Amino acid sequence: MEGSPSQSGSSSSNIAVLNENIKDLKNLTKPNYLHALKLLFENLQNEFSPQSLINSLEALIDPTPFNYYSKESVIRLELHLRTWVTILERICFSPIVLSKELRDNVYSSLAKFAEIHRKTTLVIEIGLDNSFRPNFNQFNH
Repeated sequence: MEGSPSQSGSSSSNIAVLNENIKDLKNLTKPNYLHALKLLFENLQNEFSPQSLINSLEALIDPTPFNYYSKESVIRLELHLRTWVTILERICFSPIVLSKELRDNVYSSLAKFAEIHRKTTLVIEIGLDNSFRPNFNQFNH
């Protein structure tokens, strides 16, 4: 998905790439992939199968890629959440009814992401430079 998904000629090929690769969670750790995914879902001219929407939702409710704090992870978190909201909007306006288990997973994940956001905000306020780093100067006397 190197090209801009907002270009009308390439959107169908981008949707095909999305359908093939959405289960690959490694791609969702890359901000450029998340941004392209968000743009694809925001374009209402693009049509997605119910399975593509559900696969995308299931991939985005996984909080495991956010197990560290950095300036890049803050940006990625916001883009991740915005993409998630875009997919939820597409699901809400489609003839899809989520199973109770998937709905419960979405709500549970939302609570986890709220905690990740709270902790990320706290770390940024304290400063990324104040992380644990061993002080080896004590051995240089």
